[in-house]
Amino acid sequence: MHDKGITTAAVCVYPARVCDAVKALKAAGCNIPVASVAAGFPAGQTHLKTRLEEIRLAVEDGATEIDVVINRSLVLTGQWEALYDEIRQFRKACGEAH
Repeated sequence: MHDKGITTAAVCVYPARVCDAVKALKAAGCNIPVASVAAGFPAGQTHLKTRLEEIRLAVEDGATEIDVVINRSLVLTGQWEALYDEIRQFRKACGEAH
């Protein structure tokens, strides 16, 4: 498919596997970036401090993209400002990663 201009955007892995994925792709001579599903995947129900640290560690290990999971409880109870605040903290924890 590469000859048709279709490429892989990223390999997406759990935060604990980012380092392994980066090393494996590098060893294979591949320049596909690594993304991570951080912030308490799949339900976002872990403590905020833990979700933020998970993001920071994934970026530190080489993830260039972070896919976050929002806290369902905040959505279901209409706590939109609290949700916005969490997302802002997630973005800050991402640093240069998208």
